[in-house]
Amino acid sequence: MIDQKVIETIEKNLNLDEDVKEEAEFYSEKVWDYLKENNVNFDESTSMVFLNHLFALFQRLKNKEALPEMGDEILDQIDPAALKLSKDSLKIIEEAKGVTLDTAEIVLVAIHVQNALQNNC
Repeated sequence: MIDQKVIETIEKNLNLDEDVKEEAEFYSEKVWDYLKENNVNFDESTSMVFLNHLFALFQRLKNKEALPEMGDEILDQIDPAALKLSKDSLKIIEEAKGVTLDTAEIVLVAIHVQNALQNNC
């Protein structure tokens, strides 16, 4: 379960729309649980950054905004296991929202996952 204080801090810092807050909380919790079930554990600081990204993702979806594209050189640096965990966890959001997330969103989540996995070693 995500610490409520972390959620409140993120929502305050991002100034999210009310409808986005509820949706972001609900689905971020599902993504968080999926990753925990797959041995991805975020520490206090990395959890804030990761969840900040997820909450902002929901605002971007609502506003029909996209992150800038990333080059293949970044994708080549991502561990395949972290990329798979990212794709699989984000399917929760894709299916719920009826969208396909762009590569940049998937890669950024994979970077967070990879960092968490490396920190857990």
